[in-house]
Amino acid sequence: MTESETSCYGEDMRLTEPEIQRIIEKLVAEWKSSQIVRFEIPELKLKERLAKIFIQELKVDDDLNKEVDKILQQYEKQFESGALDRRKMFQMVKNQLAKERRIVL
Repeated sequence: MTESETSCYGEDMRLTEPEIQRIIEKLVAEWKSSQIVRFEIPELKLKERLAKIFIQELKVDDDLNKEVDKILQQYEKQFESGALDRRKMFQMVKNQLAKERRIVL
């Protein structure tokens, strides 16, 4: 990730700020051209709000991933021995935490 593409919401996030902006630009352009929604606020303000929400939601996912990693640390020996599949365990624990916290993944 280059300095100009530094993540605006943490080192571990998968998307950069320019990538998020491109997604939002495309989304708003599609809404506008298909007349799915009618904008009651200036387009720039809408894009700013969407970016903020997008970043917050990505951060929730990353924070959850970090918590799952922390929980799974206690099973590293079983993962290394092949007794447990880390990827499957990660998804199971993540799904359970998301369900308990009512987080939509």
